Amino acid sequence: MSKNTVLLKVLNISRHEVGRILEAWFIRLCYHVAFVVGWTMLTAMVVNEFGIGHLPYLYVANGLLMICGSFVYAKVMMIMKRKTLIILSVLMSSIMLFISGLFFSEHTVLFIILALATFSFFTGQLYILLLGFIEELFSPNENERANPIIETSEPIGGIMGGVLLVVLARVIPVYSFAYFWAGFLVVIIPIMIFFYRKRHGVIKLVAKSEEEDGFLDANTLGRGFHHMKTIPFVKGLALVVLCHWIFVSMLNFQYTKALDASLGHGNSHEVAVEHDVPGAHGEEYSKEEEHVSIVDDHKAPELHDAAPLDGYTTEPVNTESHVEALTHGLGTLHIIFSMMMLLVQLLFSSRVVEKFGVVNSMKFLPGVSLASAVGMLFSFTFATAVIAKAAYEMLLVIYNNAYHNSYYAISEKLREQIREFMEGMIRPVGVIIGTVALIVYQVTIPYEILDNVIIISMIVVLGVMIGLLFYIKTRYTLLAKKNTDLSGEKEEKLAAIEILSQQGHTDASDILTKNLIFKKESPRTKQKILASLARLRDVSALPEILECVEDASEEVQVSALRALASFKNLGQKFYTQAFAKFRVVNTLTSLFKKTASRKVKSEIIQVFAKIHHGDVVQFLLEMLQNEEDEIKADIIEIIGMFDDINAAHYIEQYLSAAHPMLKANTIIALWQFKKYRLKLLVSLMSLLDDADDKDHILAGIHVLGEVRAVQELQKLQEYATSEDEDVRMHALVALAKMGELDVIDGLVEILIGDNRERACYLAGYLEDMNEYILKTIEAALENRIYEKIGAKHGKLRNLLLVKLSKVDLEELVHYFSLVKHEKNLMKLAKTMGV
Repeated sequence: MSKNTVLLKVLNISRHEVGRILEAWFIRLCYHVAFVVGWTMLTAMVVNEFGIGHLPYLYVANGLLMICGSFVYAKVMMIMKRKTLIILSVLMSSIMLFISGLFFSEHTVLFIILALATFSFFTGQLYILLLGFIEELFSPNENERANPIIETSEPIGGIMGGVLLVVLARVIPVYSFAYFWAGFLVVIIPIMIFFYRKRHGVIKLVAKSEEEDGFLDANTLGRGFHHMKTIPFVKGLALVVLCHWIFVSMLNFQYTKALDASLGHGNSHEVAVEHDVPGAHGEEYSKEEEHVSIVDDHKAPELHDAAPLDGYTTEPVNTESHVEALTHGLGTLHIIFSMMMLLVQLLFSSRVVEKFGVVNSMKFLPGVSLASAVGMLFSFTFATAVIAKAAYEMLLVIYNNAYHNSYYAISEKLREQIREFMEGMIRPVGVIIGTVALIVYQVTIPYEILDNVIIISMIVVLGVMIGLLFYIKTRYTLLAKKNTDLSGEKEEKLAAIEILSQQGHTDASDILTKNLIFKKESPRTKQKILASLARLRDVSALPEILECVEDASEEVQVSALRALASFKNLGQKFYTQAFAKFRVVNTLTSLFKKTASRKVKSEIIQVFAKIHHGDVVQFLLEMLQNEEDEIKADIIEIIGMFDDINAAHYIEQYLSAAHPMLKANTIIALWQFKKYRLKLLVSLMSLLDDADDKDHILAGIHVLGEVRAVQELQKLQEYATSEDEDVRMHALVALAKMGELDVIDGLVEILIGDNRERACYLAGYLEDMNEYILKTIEAALENRIYEKIGAKHGKLRNLLLVKLSKVDLEELVHYFSLVKHEKNLMKLAKTMGV
């Protein structure tokens, strides 16, 4: 296995996805470096020019401009393509930043105004555009694998931006960072151009109903607001987002103030003086007089535990070193925070969401932040402020992962509209509310208790946020339940069934089993429910699963048997539940005897392998004496899973069987026992050397793939170039099982070839393959499907199904059946009137 193959396996991606992942990763990286540099520069310049007390005005101006930008962009997107708008936004941002640096660097206030307008209006909206652009590069299945890798670009971008600030803060004027900000944004354009020929957009199949509903129109903020009012979960989620950004504005202010004070350039009492609030001391103070007063009265706050108090002197503050020191300090801490974020992203983020569920995972951020805020309330120091900020930045990774996953509970038609409303409206409104609160506090609250009032407000907001998360947890489950109650097959219904398989839902198993048994669901819906029950592994669902074992549909029977096989501790449960053991064994043995389906019999034997009970062994041995050779071959395959050398006593005789697969499976079952290895090699060679019987050669190739016989690699490679299509196909499968991923393109060409019968046979044959290899094949297959559709119908963003012929629709059904793309299959079925 090559180094590249090993790396792809570790990353759990296919080589066909590498180009698009790299494009998305570098785009996000450049954007985040620009974001870090730009926002840090603005923060440092505002604090230096106006004082820490004026920092909230930066926040509120940013929020207002973002809202204005959202309204403008919502209109522009109706007449302009997303890619064009991205390029235009990058160019406008860069031009404005270069103009600001070249002509207004000596006029600090004008420079700040132009830079802020650029940041909020163009750069802020660019982020939303880039999210949509990147989403279009991947199908939902690909995005599941690609997104964790792409997300690492943000903490790495934070590290790069921090290093840039730290290294250059004392070398160049702070306004010069605007050029770096513009430079990193401009790089996005050549990245998009470079990867243009290496990527394909995922073509979206659009049914007639979607076209009539206006699904192809641009999303608008008005629609997002309408959906928020009508969907309780979305309403609750909007309030969570609002609280989140109210808290963030307050946290950032307190954190920046603590850092500024630790550098000797400010303190928590400074804000009342800098706003020239009459009567704060009965008179107005200059900055120098304030510093003297604070030192003389020994009232300096405990913000200097990380730095000496020599900043509070009778000498005027050197404003040039102030802005440099603040930029340097912000950059240094950003490096640390970004490293911590990267660690959490790589090691914990997806695992936490998988273990605790979507909404429960979102609670970690406000929960830990609440503890940090309480710590600041007891002792507001530089250390406690940095700890609070660090905790927030680390847990933000988990929060964002869960937050974005929660959108899958919402219909795909509404999802993008709601997301744009949340990012373009609710987020800046939250910032504005938090910032206005800070300004009001500074004007009305005595400076001695100002910090405590702000921190108490943070605690209250976090408490409300946690309460809202408990509220939306129930609404999240209810929304999924409501969608499962929809009649017929609908995308929202299938998505809701999958959502209920996540951790954190109350009574999810009961909701699913009621739909499974008491409603007239289609076989496809029942299969989806059974797949979700298999992930939940709730033993209380066993009775309903067993009822589906006897369903009229063979596909449902197979899904029910696979759900049973998913219970890893099924056998252990049976030792304490005698009736459960009797019912399962009796049901399966009865079905095994009466079914004519070889596939169903094979799945029953797979369940028996999980039970590992004496009654099962007796049944297997009885069937071994009475069943036909194909079923005997399956039974021997399962007997080999028992890892018991005494099994050889019952199956060794079949090494001389005339039936090739019966002989092959006996070799595979006994291969684990070295004492039989020589005898097995002789039997294996007898299969491979029988050139006159293709079935023997195919059975031998199957053995090589199952036992990973690397010493026969060259022989398999020769078979892989055979003119006989069956021999070549089986050899390619065997090589793939041995980790030779170079053969995947060959398998994909068979799957997407003109011989649909062979393609369906191969697709079924691949189901038992290693999970990583199977995902890699599916990713490559999906890639080729979209390429083939693009070559035939043009590289469109949306393919209108109503305009296609019946032959074309049947071809698409075949393609998407191979990758089990349920949404597209449902759209095709509706279009074809099936």
